[in-house]
Amino acid sequence: MEYNTFKEVGIVGALIILFGKVYHKKEEQQSSQNDLLVQNLIESNKALTEKFDLIIQELRISNAEFIKSTTYNTKLLEEMRENKKALRELTKLIETKFN
Repeated sequence: MEYNTFKEVGIVGALIILFGKVYHKKEEQQSSQNDLLVQNLIESNKALTEKFDLIIQELRISNAEFIKSTTYNTKLLEEMRENKKALRELTKLIETKFN
């Protein structure tokens, strides 16, 4: 009777060791997969960061061009107002000269 009990305990012990090895192997595989996923995420984030940096750079250039254009347009508008005033004064001068 004792022999069978030791035999059963030995079998259970062997099964526990085998389960432990299988579990450890699965844990290693999971860890490997997680490492790979993390590496892929890091690479994806780097790529996205580079794309965002390019977009931001393009937006800055576009914004600078817009500001330059707006400044130029404002100057043109001011010149047009001055020309309009000068034209009115010239019109008044002509009217007084010929009336």
